[in-house]
Amino acid sequence: MGDCLFDSNTIQVMDHIDSLSEGIELGAKLLLDNGYTESSYSAALLRNFEEYGSKFMVSPFIILPHARPEQGVLKSGISIILLQQSFYYRECYEPIRLIVILAAQDSKTHLRFLKTLSEIFMNEQKLKRILSSHTKEQLHMELTDC
Repeated sequence: MGDCLFDSNTIQVMDHIDSLSEGIELGAKLLLDNGYTESSYSAALLRNFEEYGSKFMVSPFIILPHARPEQGVLKSGISIILLQQSFYYRECYEPIRLIVILAAQDSKTHLRFLKTLSEIFMNEQKLKRILSSHTKEQLHMELTDC
């Protein structure tokens, strides 16, 4: 992969969430607290989620909410929340275990993030190891060699 896309400060492992909005807010807060976004990005994510909802599901276990760069991205980054207990969202019958929030400064970075994430998540063995992680350190190690 070359450079490290995953900041251990923007990764969290949790037992469960009560709502998907809660998970999105937590992921957005990790990006905000680490200087990747402005506070307006969280509101943009939630508005997009309200509008598009299940369309952010990219595969079983993974939801990928994001917003436009001009909606509060300061620098490109990714936050990841791993849930130990699956969460089911409304009309989706697929379990959610990973909330992956993209904050990309431009379309080129957005595409690079999507390419890297798809390479990681399409590898069944790697995805199993990611979903089996119990600590943020273990999850970070599974995501990247940085």
